[in-house]
Amino acid sequence: TFNEIIYGVLLNPFNDKIPTLGFLPGGTGNSFMHDLKATNINVALENILKNREKMIDIMELKYNNKTHYAFNIVGWGMAADILKLSEKIRFLGGVRYNLASLYYIFCKRARNADISIENKNENGKYLFILNLNTIHTGKGMRAAPNAILDDGYFDTIIVKNNVSRLQLLILMIRIFHGTHIKSKYVKYMQIKNIKINPHKNEHLNIDGEVKGNTPIEINILNKKIKILK
Repeated sequence: TFNEIIYGVLLNPFNDKIPTLGFLPGGTGNSFMHDLKATNINVALENILKNREKMIDIMELKYNNKTHYAFNIVGWGMAADILKLSEKIRFLGGVRYNLASLYYIFCKRARNADISIENKNENGKYLFILNLNTIHTGKGMRAAPNAILDDGYFDTIIVKNNVSRLQLLILMIRIFHGTHIKSKYVKYMQIKNIKINPHKNEHLNIDGEVKGNTPIEINILNKKIKILK
């Protein structure tokens, strides 16, 4: 819902009059509300009533000759696989994310891709790439513990195929505390631009929804929307 509202606001041709947005928790994961420390609805309402404004960054996505936006996450590979499966087992509630994660840890499906990070090229077999403007994703996972909403960068986490299933399981446990970024199997950086061009194009995880396509280019728009926090 947040993604749709922000996307609609940024599509407004009169964007010099972008409204200030307030947010209430209501989703399964509430990633953004974790960043705002307002997962409790009363705290969220208090933040809105205090009327404290803050400009935050937005990720601009370009794929299929389209432009879209994300405020939370753009995930490719295993990050999209887990989301797809979890949507199929929604009846299990919040535990579905953990079950879907376990399934794909043991499947350990790698993809070949060509990557460009701020015009520096690399390639190889990747398990997943996460790009985040927020610290949290999923149900309280601290995927990008150093992320700042208004620093002009998004945080990127890259995991290649050179990790065992056991090591991958340990990483997925450590992601809840943000300590996964200390692992030698994790490449963690703060950047302004990335291009992901897999050898086989697939859907993405964009702010918790399966949509979009690769190849994709992601840029940061510094202090693009105004929120209450």
